[in-house]
Amino acid sequence: MEKLTDILARTGKATVRELAAIVKIDAADALKMLHELQEEGAVNREGAHWRLPAEPGSLPDAPQSLPVLPVRQENLPVKPENLPVKPEILPGAVVSVREEVAASEPAPAPAPAPAPAPAPLKVVWSAPEDFQAFPTRAWVRQQRRALQQEEREFNRAMKNKKRTLAQVENLVRQVDRVKGGMACFREGV
Repeated sequence: MEKLTDILARTGKATVRELAAIVKIDAADALKMLHELQEEGAVNREGAHWRLPAEPGSLPDAPQSLPVLPVRQENLPVKPENLPVKPEILPGAVVSVREEVAASEPAPAPAPAPAPAPAPLKVVWSAPEDFQAFPTRAWVRQQRRALQQEEREFNRAMKNKKRTLAQVENLVRQVDRVKGGMACFREGV
């Protein structure tokens, strides 16, 4: 079974009901476990949400404040200089399409442009396949209906087994009566 602290590490924060739904226990039991973890200092409560305490030196809450680390090019599958470059059109620049006849004429040298700023670093906290959505009311109703249907089918099967067992028991009684009658008949003959 997954621990509450593991779930909080994955989700960041969650309510008691959300945690109980993921672990598949009662909300009262989840709350009791969270209070025990709070006494140990393993979790903190913020309003209705529970989360792991921030450790010194841990990642900040805002991913934008992370420093941008230099890229080591020897580990890249494709070198940046080999990537196709999309021409950038600067504001105020005139773009013309030359025909093949005019292709032999030398083109005027373009004005030097400032280098584009690097794209901001995007931080992915977890992989999309690690995501588990919290159950909705519709999902709970669907699961309840499925469970009730399974229960009806189970009760129907048990009723059929009991009926079959009662029929076999009646046959055994009839066979015993016949055997008893045959034994009396043989003794009398």
